[in-house]
Amino acid sequence: RAQRRTAKLASNQPLLPEDLDEPEDSVPFALLKVFLVLLLFVALAGRFVTGSVWWGYDGKWVHWRTYWPERMSVFSEMELAKYDGSDPELPIYLGLDGLVFDVSASRRIYGPGGSYSHFAGTDAARAFSTGCFALHRTHDLRGLTAQELAAVEHWKQFFLKSEKYFQVGTVLHEPIPEGTPLLGGCDEHGNALPEEVVERRKRGEEL
Repeated sequence: RAQRRTAKLASNQPLLPEDLDEPEDSVPFALLKVFLVLLLFVALAGRFVTGSVWWGYDGKWVHWRTYWPERMSVFSEMELAKYDGSDPELPIYLGLDGLVFDVSASRRIYGPGGSYSHFAGTDAARAFSTGCFALHRTHDLRGLTAQELAAVEHWKQFFLKSEKYFQVGTVLHEPIPEGTPLLGGCDEHGNALPEEVVERRKRGEEL
C-alpha cells in the first residue's frame, strides 16, 4: 500500500481510500487484544498442566447458570423424592426449609451410599440442625430452640452462597396436621431420647 501510494503521488494520481494507511489501534483495543492473548495462553497452560482450562477450578463462576439462572421450579414432596440420586440420569436435589438446591456436583457425597445421602430427595431441614439423621428427615421445625433455628439459617446461607451448588426452586409441603406431637431429640447414635431428657436439655440442666 505504501509503495502504491508513493507511485501515485509521484505521478500526480488521486489517492483512493484503499491507498491510505489503516489507522493505528486505539489503546483500549490494543489492551483488549493483549488481554485475550494472555487469557488464551493461561487457558492452554492450564489444560496442559492440570487437564482443565480453569486450572482445576469447578466452582459456580465457571458454570453458565451463575450468569443465566434457570427458571425456578416448584416441587411437591413426591416430585422432589425423584431426585435422590438413585437415577444416574437425573440431578441430585435436596430441600432445606422450603428451598431446593442442586447438589449434583458432589454426587459422591449426596448420592446413594454417600455420607449425606439422607438429605437427597427430601427437605430434611430439622436434621441439618439436630444431627438426628434417622429421626429428623423432615421440614418440621416446631419446638426447635433459637440456637437450632439459627443453625438451619446458617445452612441455608451456606447453600445459597456456595460455589458448587445452585438453587433450582422451592418445595411445597402439606400443612402439618393440628395436634401432631413434637419430635424428640436423639443421642449420638441416632436413637430417640426419652421426653424427660429432651426437656432437661432444653432447660440446660445437667443429665
